[in-house]
Amino acid sequence: MPTTEPLTTTLSTKGQVILPKPVRRALRWAAGTRLVVESTTDGVLLKPEPSFPETRSEDVFGSLACDGKPKTVREMNAGVLAEARRRHLGAASHCEAMLTFDRGFVRSAADASPAVRDP
Repeated sequence: MPTTEPLTTTLSTKGQVILPKPVRRALRWAAGTRLVVESTTDGVLLKPEPSFPETRSEDVFGSLACDGKPKTVREMNAGVLAEARRRHLGAASHCEAMLTFDRGFVRSAADASPAVRDP
């Protein structure tokens, strides 16, 4: 957004300021964009409001109830494959390809639990 001369705007009687179009375009701020206003020693700083409030891991760990022992990565991948098959019959080979990794993930239907194998 380099310009040769500074852009200016005027404060209205209602306290409103219109941001020049080149600034809005460069920052991709459309009408309705919520901004955080901070007073600084140099003036005012406008920043887009975060989409989600800041979250600490302590606030969310354990927030989902779970009955029983935790699932292994292998069990979770088998479950994903089973659900993909259920939703997209005939597309299992594509789903299997998506799950093919060398990091302990399901490598084929044969590696999956018996509930996931073809009948």
